[in-house]
Amino acid sequence: MDFIWDVTKEVLDRLGLARSDEMAAKSIGWSNLAKIGAVSGNPQGAHLRIQAPLCCEILKSEIGAWKPHVVVFHTSDFARDEILWPSIGAPETWEHSATEHVWFKNNEISGCPSIWTIYLGRKSNELWNAVQEATVSQMLRVIGSTRLSDA
Repeated sequence: MDFIWDVTKEVLDRLGLARSDEMAAKSIGWSNLAKIGAVSGNPQGAHLRIQAPLCCEILKSEIGAWKPHVVVFHTSDFARDEILWPSIGAPETWEHSATEHVWFKNNEISGCPSIWTIYLGRKSNELWNAVQEATVSQMLRVIGSTRLSDA
């Protein structure tokens, strides 16, 4: 199971778009916050700090070029201080969902709404289901009746 793809499939299903819909496929993508990983996974400490300024610029450029309806950051605290908040906005500008594991903001920096969730790994449980439903609900609220293919 993969959280972000499960959320994406659920949103497409609820919007009535086929997962193979060419326009839906062009409207959905992903990117890593840090561009250079470490031997054991995500970079930490100096390895993250040295690339953070460039990663902030890249993230803003990716969002600007892609022009998504909504951006989901399924990252927990990874690169939060170094990349996420400098690129998207300070913590006090995010609204909590009912689960307190999903945050939302209308993003004046990137120009599109953003959702930030805790990272749940690849296992399904009650928390996974609650976070997934809160994320899907926020995405559908943002997208509203606009079809992804209208992008």
